[in-house]
Amino acid sequence: MDRVSVIGLGKLGLPMAAAIGATGFTVIGVDNNPKIVQALNDGDVSIQEKDLNEYLAIALGAHRLTFTTDTTKAVRETDATFIIVPTPSLDDGYFSNEYIFEALTDVGNAIAEKDSYHLVVVTSTVMPGTMRQAERILEQVSSKKVGNDFGLCYSPEFIALGSVIGDFLDPDFVLVGQSDCEAGDKLSNFYQSLCFRRTDTQIARMSYENAELAKLALNCFVVTKITFANLLARLCEGVLGGDVDAVTNAIGLDSRIGNKYLTGGAPFGGPCFPRDSRAMSALAKTLGVSCALPIVVDESNYQDVLRLYDLVMTSASPEAVIAVLGLAYKSGTHITEESAGLKLVELLESAGRTVVVHDPMIPDTDAAQNCIDVAQTVVLMLPYREFLRLEYKAGQVIIDCWRILKLFTPVGIKYIGFGLGEGQE
Repeated sequence: MDRVSVIGLGKLGLPMAAAIGATGFTVIGVDNNPKIVQALNDGDVSIQEKDLNEYLAIALGAHRLTFTTDTTKAVRETDATFIIVPTPSLDDGYFSNEYIFEALTDVGNAIAEKDSYHLVVVTSTVMPGTMRQAERILEQVSSKKVGNDFGLCYSPEFIALGSVIGDFLDPDFVLVGQSDCEAGDKLSNFYQSLCFRRTDTQIARMSYENAELAKLALNCFVVTKITFANLLARLCEGVLGGDVDAVTNAIGLDSRIGNKYLTGGAPFGGPCFPRDSRAMSALAKTLGVSCALPIVVDESNYQDVLRLYDLVMTSASPEAVIAVLGLAYKSGTHITEESAGLKLVELLESAGRTVVVHDPMIPDTDAAQNCIDVAQTVVLMLPYREFLRLEYKAGQVIIDCWRILKLFTPVGIKYIGFGLGEGQE
């Protein structure tokens, strides 16, 4: 499997194609949008992602990466196809399979014309039961049999925007839901050939359904951990000398807990965490299982946004200019989907407050120092180190969600650090 095709050249698919191509494989990137393909062939990369341009340069320079709209050609000329297209959330919490099934139909038609074995890998996040439908589509369209003429795997990536390539090449583990052992062996061998940056990366192989559930379960567990850390932050604020960093650093030393995602700060957001939590609730409802935890986590996260809003409103006079620094859902990306920063701005503007905004990854926002110069209240939503170098003014109120100024609080500033009790300001 030294030739692969990647269907879907969006925020995740393009970095994935570039990473695979840069590590020595021949890759054909496919997208059904001719404008996207033409732009990429012209060297116009609109996606902002760390290391993407460097990996594209390596893959393109070695002539190992090409772009096309022709799925049939891509499947015919490769050994495996990775499908990473959007699966938008529906009103009921489930994911739409529209784009997945369209891609599978195209791939199935191409497999019908091949004499050799082909591996199909669905990388997009899907609901349990989707891969069985995918298998039926491929068999019906191609008139061939899974396990004999082609293989099918579900292998979602655990990657975050802003660090897609790093996460892809340095995973804690790889999840493989397989149609059969041969398909699982081929995909496992491919991943092992990718030269992951760590040598201890484990591959968890299982049925489609278990893999589908594992993907949802992992993200739901992570947001539960984030929400618990945010609860600890609120508790520390009410304790004399409380410091959430001291608490989380200590309990994170226990191997049963660990330090990742146990910081205590701004509410979570983004294109994956909130929707996966809601999808877990929707699945439980369908199965008739009582499942209060993800519902409570989602509600608690929204209450944290309202709590931040109330804090800003009570800390700023009615005529004060409020600066919000950090609009994206996390550092290192420009994506604002379900971000706490954007929700805060919307709430403040709805209340008639004057708001100026900055984000290092969003070009059309104001300059950070300009925001500081005109604001009376400053909210640091994201932990960018460059915020340490800004010239804050005496008399300002600084609300610091991640405590980046905890040790560097300017003189004359009223400092409110999340997770810091009286005596730790």
